[in-house]
Amino acid sequence: MIRVLHVITRLTVGGSSENTVASMVALSRAGYDCALAVSFRESDPAVLADARRRGCRLIDVASLGREVSLASDMVALYRLVRLIAAARPQIVHTHTSKAGFVGRLAAWIARVPAVIHQPHGHVFYGYWGGVPTQQLRASAPPRQVARARLGIPPRAYVVVGLGRFVPVKGFDLLVEALPRLRDGVPSARLLLVGEGPERAALERRAVELGVADCLHVTSVIRDVLEYLAAADVLAAPSRNEGMGRALVEAMALGIPAVGAAVGGIPAVIVDGECGRLVPPEDPTALAQALVELGRDELLRRKLGERAIGRAEAFSTAVADAKMRAVYETLAREKGLS
Repeated sequence: MIRVLHVITRLTVGGSSENTVASMVALSRAGYDCALAVSFRESDPAVLADARRRGCRLIDVASLGREVSLASDMVALYRLVRLIAAARPQIVHTHTSKAGFVGRLAAWIARVPAVIHQPHGHVFYGYWGGVPTQQLRASAPPRQVARARLGIPPRAYVVVGLGRFVPVKGFDLLVEALPRLRDGVPSARLLLVGEGPERAALERRAVELGVADCLHVTSVIRDVLEYLAAADVLAAPSRNEGMGRALVEAMALGIPAVGAAVGGIPAVIVDGECGRLVPPEDPTALAQALVELGRDELLRRKLGERAIGRAEAFSTAVADAKMRAVYETLAREKGLS
Protein backbone atom coordinates (compact mmCIF):
# COMPACT_ATOMS: atom_id res chain seq x y z
CA MET A 1 0.00 0.00 0.00
CA ILE A 2 1.39 3.40 -1.02
CA ARG A 3 1.82 5.76 1.94
CA VAL A 4 0.82 9.40 1.44
CA LEU A 5 1.39 12.36 3.75
CA HIS A 6 -0.86 15.34 3.08
CA VAL A 7 0.16 18.73 4.46
CA ILE A 8 -2.04 21.79 5.05
CA THR A 9 -1.71 24.66 7.49
CA ARG A 10 -5.23 24.45 8.95
CA LEU A 11 -8.65 22.91 8.61
CA THR A 12 -11.41 25.51 8.74
CA VAL A 13 -14.83 25.90 7.18
CA GLY A 14 -14.18 26.48 3.50
CA GLY A 15 -13.36 24.98 0.14
CA SER A 16 -9.66 24.25 0.61
CA SER A 17 -10.19 22.26 3.79
CA GLU A 18 -13.18 20.37 2.44
CA ASN A 19 -11.33 19.53 -0.78
CA THR A 20 -8.35 18.24 1.21
CA VAL A 21 -10.50 15.99 3.38
CA ALA A 22 -12.52 14.81 0.37
CA SER A 23 -9.30 13.98 -1.49
CA MET A 24 -8.05 11.91 1.44
CA VAL A 25 -11.33 10.04 1.72
CA ALA A 26 -11.29 9.24 -2.01
CA LEU A 27 -7.65 8.13 -1.92
CA SER A 28 -8.29 5.88 1.07
CA ARG A 29 -11.13 4.24 -0.84
CA ALA A 30 -8.71 3.71 -3.73
CA GLY A 31 -6.26 1.87 -1.45
CA TYR A 32 -3.78 4.57 -0.41
CA ASP A 33 -2.61 4.89 3.20
CA CYS A 34 -3.12 8.58 3.99
CA ALA A 35 -2.32 10.89 6.90
CA LEU A 36 -2.66 14.66 7.20
CA ALA A 37 -0.18 16.99 8.91
CA VAL A 38 -2.02 20.10 10.10
CA SER A 39 -1.83 22.69 12.86
CA PHE A 40 -4.56 21.89 15.38
CA ARG A 41 -4.33 25.29 17.07
CA GLU A 42 -4.88 27.06 13.73
CA SER A 43 -7.86 24.83 12.89
CA ASP A 44 -11.54 24.86 13.69
CA PRO A 45 -12.18 22.06 16.25
CA ALA A 46 -15.48 21.17 14.58
CA VAL A 47 -13.77 20.72 11.22
CA LEU A 48 -11.05 18.59 12.80
CA ALA A 49 -13.74 16.42 14.39
CA ASP A 50 -15.56 16.10 11.08
CA ALA A 51 -12.34 15.02 9.33
CA ARG A 52 -11.74 12.34 11.96
CA ARG A 53 -15.34 11.17 11.67
CA ARG A 54 -14.79 10.68 7.95
CA GLY A 55 -11.75 8.51 8.62
CA CYS A 56 -8.85 10.96 8.25
CA ARG A 57 -5.76 10.34 10.37
CA LEU A 58 -4.54 13.72 11.62
CA ILE A 59 -1.07 14.62 12.89
CA ASP A 60 -0.59 17.88 14.79
CA VAL A 61 2.19 20.19 13.57
CA ALA A 62 1.45 23.15 15.82
CA SER A 63 4.02 25.48 14.24
CA LEU A 64 2.55 25.06 10.75
CA GLY A 65 0.89 28.48 10.77
CA ARG A 66 -0.74 30.27 7.87
CA GLU A 67 1.11 33.55 8.40
CA VAL A 68 4.77 33.89 7.45
CA SER A 69 7.05 33.66 10.49
CA LEU A 70 10.67 32.67 10.07
CA ALA A 71 10.97 31.12 13.52
CA SER A 72 7.71 29.16 13.34
CA ASP A 73 8.33 28.14 9.74
CA MET A 74 11.75 26.75 10.61
CA VAL A 75 10.24 24.77 13.50
CA ALA A 76 7.50 23.48 11.16
CA LEU A 77 10.11 22.48 8.59
CA TYR A 78 12.13 20.58 11.21
CA ARG A 79 8.98 18.88 12.52
CA LEU A 80 7.88 17.84 9.03
CA VAL A 81 11.32 16.45 8.14
CA ARG A 82 11.27 14.37 11.34
CA LEU A 83 7.72 13.23 10.61
CA ILE A 84 8.57 12.22 7.04
CA ALA A 85 11.66 10.35 8.22
CA ALA A 86 9.57 8.38 10.69
CA ALA A 87 6.49 7.72 8.52
CA ARG A 88 8.44 7.24 5.26
CA PRO A 89 5.66 8.31 2.89
CA GLN A 90 6.25 7.58 -0.78
CA ILE A 91 4.17 10.63 -1.76
CA VAL A 92 3.89 14.02 -0.06
CA HIS A 93 0.81 15.94 -1.19
CA THR A 94 0.79 19.59 -0.11
CA HIS A 95 -2.25 21.86 -0.09
CA THR A 96 -2.36 25.67 -0.44
CA SER A 97 0.59 28.02 -0.77
CA LYS A 98 2.17 28.15 2.70
CA ALA A 99 2.01 24.42 3.38
CA GLY A 100 3.09 23.91 -0.20
CA PHE A 101 6.36 25.75 0.32
CA VAL A 102 7.27 24.29 3.72
CA GLY A 103 5.96 20.82 2.89
CA ARG A 104 7.74 20.53 -0.44
CA LEU A 105 11.00 21.73 1.08
CA ALA A 106 10.69 19.12 3.83
CA ALA A 107 9.94 16.44 1.24
CA TRP A 108 13.01 17.46 -0.78
CA ILE A 109 15.25 17.38 2.30
CA ALA A 110 13.87 13.98 3.29
CA ARG A 111 14.18 12.71 -0.31
CA VAL A 112 10.56 11.68 -0.75
CA PRO A 113 10.18 9.92 -4.13
CA ALA A 114 7.12 11.87 -5.30
CA VAL A 115 5.59 15.23 -4.45
CA ILE A 116 2.25 16.73 -5.48
CA HIS A 117 1.30 20.33 -4.83
CA GLN A 118 -2.32 21.44 -5.00
CA PRO A 119 -2.88 25.24 -5.06
CA HIS A 120 -6.53 24.49 -4.24
CA GLY A 121 -9.59 25.26 -6.07
CA HIS A 122 -7.82 26.56 -9.14
CA VAL A 123 -9.27 24.83 -12.17
CA PHE A 124 -6.14 25.63 -14.17
CA TYR A 125 -4.27 23.10 -12.05
CA GLY A 126 -7.08 20.55 -12.00
CA TYR A 127 -9.88 20.69 -9.46
CA TRP A 128 -9.73 17.83 -6.99
CA GLY A 129 -12.05 17.24 -4.07
CA GLY A 130 -15.23 17.66 -6.02
CA VAL A 131 -18.76 18.56 -4.97
CA PRO A 132 -21.25 15.76 -4.23
CA THR A 133 -23.80 17.20 -6.62
CA GLN A 134 -26.32 14.35 -6.57
CA GLN A 135 -26.21 14.12 -2.79
CA LEU A 136 -26.81 17.87 -2.50
CA ARG A 137 -29.87 17.72 -4.73
CA ALA A 138 -31.26 14.73 -2.84
CA SER A 139 -30.79 16.44 0.53
CA ALA A 140 -31.87 19.98 -0.27
CA PRO A 141 -35.29 21.05 1.01
CA PRO A 142 -37.70 22.74 -1.41
CA ARG A 143 -37.15 26.50 -1.66
CA GLN A 144 -40.34 27.50 0.13
CA VAL A 145 -39.67 25.00 2.94
CA ALA A 146 -36.15 26.41 3.39
CA ARG A 147 -37.50 29.96 3.43
CA ALA A 148 -40.16 29.10 5.98
CA ARG A 149 -37.54 27.60 8.29
CA LEU A 150 -35.32 30.68 7.92
CA GLY A 151 -38.15 33.20 8.24
CA ILE A 152 -37.68 34.56 4.70
CA PRO A 153 -40.78 35.88 2.87
CA PRO A 154 -41.92 33.49 0.13
CA ARG A 155 -41.94 36.18 -2.59
CA ALA A 156 -38.64 37.84 -1.66
CA TYR A 157 -35.78 37.94 -4.16
CA VAL A 158 -32.96 36.36 -2.18
CA VAL A 159 -29.28 36.82 -3.01
CA VAL A 160 -26.90 34.70 -0.96
CA GLY A 161 -23.20 35.28 -0.36
CA LEU A 162 -21.31 32.42 1.25
CA GLY A 163 -17.78 32.49 2.69
CA ARG A 164 -15.44 34.13 5.15
CA PHE A 165 -15.96 37.83 5.82
CA VAL A 166 -12.54 38.96 4.67
CA PRO A 167 -11.60 41.59 2.05
CA VAL A 168 -10.62 39.09 -0.65
CA LYS A 169 -14.18 37.72 -0.78
CA GLY A 170 -15.53 41.14 -1.79
CA PHE A 171 -18.68 41.11 0.33
CA ASP A 172 -18.20 44.84 0.91
CA LEU A 173 -18.83 45.28 -2.83
CA LEU A 174 -22.05 43.33 -2.45
CA VAL A 175 -23.20 45.63 0.36
CA GLU A 176 -22.29 48.67 -1.78
CA ALA A 177 -24.47 47.22 -4.56
CA LEU A 178 -27.42 46.69 -2.22
CA PRO A 179 -29.05 50.17 -2.54
CA ARG A 180 -29.18 49.85 -6.35
CA LEU A 181 -30.41 46.29 -6.03
CA ARG A 182 -33.23 47.31 -3.70
CA ASP A 183 -34.19 50.21 -5.97
CA GLY A 184 -34.39 47.84 -8.93
CA VAL A 185 -36.04 44.96 -7.08
CA PRO A 186 -37.83 46.21 -3.93
CA SER A 187 -38.29 42.68 -2.55
CA ALA A 188 -34.53 42.01 -2.60
CA ARG A 189 -32.84 40.53 0.46
CA LEU A 190 -29.11 39.90 0.84
CA LEU A 191 -28.19 36.94 3.04
CA LEU A 192 -24.53 36.61 4.00
CA VAL A 193 -23.51 33.31 5.56
CA GLY A 194 -20.09 33.04 7.14
CA GLU A 195 -17.77 34.48 9.73
CA GLY A 196 -14.72 36.69 9.84
CA PRO A 197 -13.28 40.03 10.94
CA GLU A 198 -15.23 42.13 8.41
CA ARG A 199 -18.68 41.27 9.76
CA ALA A 200 -19.13 44.40 11.90
CA ALA A 201 -17.88 46.65 9.07
CA LEU A 202 -20.34 45.09 6.62
CA GLU A 203 -23.26 45.60 8.97
CA ARG A 204 -22.15 49.16 9.79
CA ARG A 205 -21.88 50.06 6.11
CA ALA A 206 -25.39 48.73 5.45
CA VAL A 207 -26.68 51.08 8.17
CA GLU A 208 -24.83 54.02 6.59
CA LEU A 209 -26.36 53.19 3.19
CA GLY A 210 -29.84 52.86 4.65
CA VAL A 211 -30.25 49.22 3.64
CA ALA A 212 -29.75 47.46 6.97
CA ASP A 213 -33.29 46.10 6.75
CA CYS A 214 -32.34 44.27 3.52
CA LEU A 215 -29.17 42.67 4.91
CA HIS A 216 -29.21 39.53 7.00
CA VAL A 217 -25.91 38.17 8.33
CA THR A 218 -25.71 34.76 9.97
CA SER A 219 -22.79 33.00 11.59
CA VAL A 220 -21.19 30.16 9.72
CA ILE A 221 -22.67 26.71 10.16
CA ARG A 222 -21.45 23.32 9.06
CA ASP A 223 -24.47 22.73 6.84
CA VAL A 224 -25.21 25.66 4.52
CA LEU A 225 -27.55 23.64 2.33
CA GLU A 226 -30.71 25.22 3.74
CA TYR A 227 -29.40 28.72 3.01
CA LEU A 228 -28.49 27.79 -0.55
CA ALA A 229 -31.85 26.14 -1.08
CA ALA A 230 -33.58 29.39 -0.06
CA ALA A 231 -31.65 31.46 -2.62
CA ASP A 232 -32.65 32.80 -6.01
CA VAL A 233 -29.07 33.73 -6.92
CA LEU A 234 -25.61 33.17 -5.45
CA ALA A 235 -23.23 36.14 -5.57
CA ALA A 236 -19.44 35.72 -5.61
CA PRO A 237 -17.91 39.23 -5.91
CA SER A 238 -14.42 38.03 -4.97
CA ARG A 239 -11.26 40.03 -5.56
CA ASN A 240 -9.45 36.75 -6.06
CA GLU A 241 -10.72 33.19 -6.08
CA GLY A 242 -9.58 29.71 -6.90
CA MET A 243 -12.60 27.87 -8.14
CA GLY A 244 -15.22 28.79 -5.57
CA ARG A 245 -16.79 25.65 -4.14
CA ALA A 246 -19.95 27.54 -3.17
CA LEU A 247 -20.50 28.37 -6.84
CA VAL A 248 -20.64 24.72 -7.79
CA GLU A 249 -22.83 23.82 -4.81
CA ALA A 250 -25.35 26.51 -5.75
CA MET A 251 -25.29 25.60 -9.43
CA ALA A 252 -25.84 21.94 -8.58
CA LEU A 253 -29.12 23.01 -6.97
CA GLY A 254 -30.17 24.92 -10.07
CA ILE A 255 -29.29 28.34 -8.65
CA PRO A 256 -27.64 30.74 -11.14
CA ALA A 257 -24.54 32.59 -9.97
CA VAL A 258 -23.20 36.10 -10.47
CA GLY A 259 -19.45 36.21 -10.04
CA ALA A 260 -16.52 38.53 -10.57
CA ALA A 261 -14.35 37.67 -13.57
CA VAL A 262 -11.27 36.85 -11.50
CA GLY A 263 -9.18 33.74 -10.86
CA GLY A 264 -10.95 30.51 -11.65
CA ILE A 265 -14.51 31.87 -11.51
CA PRO A 266 -14.82 32.35 -15.31
CA ALA A 267 -13.90 28.69 -15.77
CA VAL A 268 -16.95 27.75 -13.69
CA ILE A 269 -19.54 30.36 -14.70
CA VAL A 270 -20.17 30.45 -18.42
CA ASP A 271 -21.50 33.99 -18.89
CA GLY A 272 -25.05 34.00 -20.19
CA GLU A 273 -25.33 30.22 -19.98
CA CYS A 274 -25.44 29.39 -16.25
CA GLY A 275 -24.96 32.81 -14.68
CA ARG A 276 -23.40 36.20 -15.14
CA LEU A 277 -19.81 37.42 -14.99
CA VAL A 278 -19.13 41.01 -13.95
CA PRO A 279 -15.93 43.08 -13.81
CA PRO A 280 -14.12 42.90 -10.46
CA GLU A 281 -14.31 45.83 -8.02
CA ASP A 282 -17.48 47.12 -9.72
CA PRO A 283 -20.55 47.39 -7.42
CA THR A 284 -22.56 49.06 -10.19
CA ALA A 285 -22.08 46.19 -12.64
CA LEU A 286 -22.74 43.73 -9.82
CA ALA A 287 -26.02 45.47 -8.99
CA GLN A 288 -27.06 45.60 -12.66
CA ALA A 289 -26.55 41.85 -13.08
CA LEU A 290 -28.46 41.06 -9.89
CA VAL A 291 -31.30 43.41 -10.85
CA GLU A 292 -31.54 41.80 -14.29
CA LEU A 293 -31.97 38.37 -12.74
CA GLY A 294 -34.29 39.70 -10.06
CA ARG A 295 -36.67 41.14 -12.62
CA ASP A 296 -36.68 38.14 -14.96
CA GLU A 297 -37.82 34.91 -13.35
CA LEU A 298 -37.78 33.04 -16.67
CA LEU A 299 -34.14 34.00 -17.21
CA ARG A 300 -33.26 32.82 -13.70
CA ARG A 301 -34.98 29.53 -14.38
CA LYS A 302 -33.22 29.04 -17.73
CA LEU A 303 -29.78 29.81 -16.29
CA GLY A 304 -30.49 27.62 -13.26
CA GLU A 305 -31.43 24.63 -15.40
CA ARG A 306 -28.20 24.92 -17.37
CA ALA A 307 -26.22 25.45 -14.15
CA ILE A 308 -27.13 21.93 -13.00
CA GLY A 309 -25.40 20.40 -16.02
CA ARG A 310 -22.41 22.71 -15.70
CA ALA A 311 -21.90 21.76 -12.05
CA GLU A 312 -21.41 18.13 -13.02
CA ALA A 313 -18.01 19.00 -14.51
CA PHE A 314 -16.89 19.64 -10.91
CA SER A 315 -18.69 16.74 -9.24
CA THR A 316 -17.09 14.32 -6.81
CA ALA A 317 -17.17 11.53 -9.37
CA VAL A 318 -15.30 13.57 -11.99
CA ALA A 319 -12.81 15.03 -9.51
CA ASP A 320 -12.05 11.66 -7.91
CA ALA A 321 -11.40 10.06 -11.29
CA LYS A 322 -8.97 12.84 -12.23
CA MET A 323 -7.15 12.55 -8.92
CA ARG A 324 -6.80 8.80 -9.14
CA ALA A 325 -5.41 9.14 -12.67
CA VAL A 326 -2.74 11.58 -11.44
CA TYR A 327 -1.75 9.27 -8.59
CA GLU A 328 -1.69 6.18 -10.79
CA THR A 329 0.48 7.91 -13.37
CA LEU A 330 2.86 9.20 -10.69
CA ALA A 331 3.10 5.79 -9.02
CA ARG A 332 3.85 4.15 -12.35
CA GLU A 333 6.49 6.74 -13.33
CA LYS A 334 8.21 6.57 -9.92
CA GLY A 335 7.91 2.79 -9.56
CA LEU A 336 5.96 3.07 -6.31
CA SER A 337 4.16 0.13 -4.79
